[in-house]
Amino acid sequence: MRAVAAVLLVLAVWIVLEPLLAPVVPVLLFHHTADFEPLAAWFERHGYHALTLREFQDVVRGARPARPREVLLTFDDGDATNFSGLAGPLRRHRLHAVLFVITSRLASKRDSSPLPPLPANAPPGADGFAAFHPGAPNPGSMTWGELRKMERAGVAEAGSHTRTHTFAFHSDTLQGFASRPDWKTIQALGGDRRSPLPVFSGGSALLGPSFSPETSLVSALISGSGRVGAVAVGRELVRKSRTQGASGRIESAAAFAARAKSELAGSRRDIERETGQAPGCLAWPWGQESAALRQKAREA
Repeated sequence: MRAVAAVLLVLAVWIVLEPLLAPVVPVLLFHHTADFEPLAAWFERHGYHALTLREFQDVVRGARPARPREVLLTFDDGDATNFSGLAGPLRRHRLHAVLFVITSRLASKRDSSPLPPLPANAPPGADGFAAFHPGAPNPGSMTWGELRKMERAGVAEAGSHTRTHTFAFHSDTLQGFASRPDWKTIQALGGDRRSPLPVFSGGSALLGPSFSPETSLVSALISGSGRVGAVAVGRELVRKSRTQGASGRIESAAAFAARAKSELAGSRRDIERETGQAPGCLAWPWGQESAALRQKAREA
């Protein structure tokens, strides 16, 4: 409820300031939407029009000016609540949303069978499942059928959030140790959930070739991280491992190019195959992108 209150406060300030400013289109980003009813009712009560992607692109490209009380509602990841908590409020209050889905996570239908067991320290929700089952249909995500229902009802359209939305280490520069590893660190270390895990410099797996540290190096770092000056000690271990040619493996440029193409072009194909329409927009994982990635997206 605090998150809803914060959004409403920002929007209330915007209503006061908007007449004093040149019209622009606020773009609001959400993830989990267990109960979107209060916000949806607020938008309708204050006369807001939620744009489609085509309408928004017309504004961005200068085909028409922005108008007062227009907004773009976006929802990242394709969480299951984007159907259960969002579809009804959007329909009742005549709103529209753009759902940026991680296509490998969407299953054909809702699976009612018990979830496979996850470790006790696994992060909660869809991201925790993804850390141990990357690229697999995710019980924490909506289904393709639910997405199609929302599109047919005219309340949503799909955008791409890539196929897997994975996190990767990109070099053997040791940043520190994670005493409570999050799903990104676990995923980058191939499901290793020991604590404290070493954390190397990294980011979206799309940013460049990934670094996979040697298992022996990870074990040595974990065993040495309890000593005073753990990071300094760890960096010395990494340096020695590197000089011996065994700190880890860096993905080849060709392998990275093929993976990036699969993430971008593959997600586009997934959406077009399942919904009958290619996505009109792409949301970068964690907002991380580059000129080279933008070119890859254009090629895809």
